[in-house]
Amino acid sequence: MTKWFFTFVLSFFIFAQQGDLQEFGQAPKADLKINGSYTLRTWNIYKGGMDGLYDDLQKMVQTADFVLIQEFLLNSEQKKMIEKNPHTHWALAQSFLNSGEWTGVATMSQWQPYESVAVRSPGTEPIVGTPKMSLITKYKIQDKELWLVNLHGLNFNIGHGAFKDQIDDIVQKISSHQGPMIFAGDFNTWAETRMEYLLNKTKKIGLIRADIESPMGWFDATLDHIFYRGVTSVEYRLMSEYSSSDHLPLEIRFNL
Repeated sequence: MTKWFFTFVLSFFIFAQQGDLQEFGQAPKADLKINGSYTLRTWNIYKGGMDGLYDDLQKMVQTADFVLIQEFLLNSEQKKMIEKNPHTHWALAQSFLNSGEWTGVATMSQWQPYESVAVRSPGTEPIVGTPKMSLITKYKIQDKELWLVNLHGLNFNIGHGAFKDQIDDIVQKISSHQGPMIFAGDFNTWAETRMEYLLNKTKKIGLIRADIESPMGWFDATLDHIFYRGVTSVEYRLMSEYSSSDHLPLEIRFNL
């Protein structure tokens, strides 16, 4: 199939696009259920560059309520997946064009959020000048709301100032929410200074870190994290059965 065909098919599923945000699919608009059990996963997919990634991602999408993706790439394989799953909702906070394809962070959901907000980092990566993105998706739960916050942290900032500014900015934007929240993604906490700063900022807004370690990279540090509050019956794990990215996905199961 030619690239123009995927562009045509995908256009059928696009229902909103403005600024840094694209949204696809037609998920149910029903509220999440009180006492309902939910599964959320977060995964940096390495721009889909390893064999088997899209088969693994398809399995993940079909067996989870929410999937938070970093280094998402809106290429032909991803467009086919969106086409195969028309009753899921996909929100993309787009950072920049990579060989003509949008990349950024994306959140897949089995429910339609009542609002999706793309957040561009105040600073950028050095030399290339590209920002990192965060994405806030908001879901109704009767008289409350669940906020999911998907973040990809700035990486090559040796002095950590731009990283701290990014964390300050997103924390300020979500601090007004008093209800349940899950804040997850690839935070690029390869330095102890970064990790301490992140823990301090999340603690101030009542978030608890899921105790999952997955050391990687030159510094043998855990980069991916899940923080949560306002949920119960919490279980979490490292999904070591997936090997089609340089990161392993994390999973949290919880009740509202």
